[in-house]
Amino acid sequence: MHTKTIALMLTLIFALLSGFAGSGLAQPESAQDQASMQGAEQMEIDDSTLEQFVGVAKDLGKIRDEYVKKFEGIEDQQKAKSLQAEMKDKMISVVDNSELDVKTYNYIANQMNVDEELRNKVQSML
Repeated sequence: MHTKTIALMLTLIFALLSGFAGSGLAQPESAQDQASMQGAEQMEIDDSTLEQFVGVAKDLGKIRDEYVKKFEGIEDQQKAKSLQAEMKDKMISVVDNSELDVKTYNYIANQMNVDEELRNKVQSML
């Protein structure tokens, strides 16, 4: 997979997850929020945890791909909202059913925005 494709996939997945404010799957809204999150709790991220993160990210990408096809040609707003809710539920379920907790998933996702080494490592694992 090309690096640009991987970056796009991650960006889209994280953009989708940022809409999960009520589920705990949300990214910080500003650089200040992100900085305070980083300062508040530093986690050690081992290879096993990264492998779990990548597995979840791949599963989320598959769900995203599935729903991109379902959204094509839909003009009815209610149908689109219903599909979006269904997609979010599936994504939440993937994270909830993984060995990775939501807090750790969010931490890694947010760290990838500021830690180039981590971002490169995750991209190499995809």
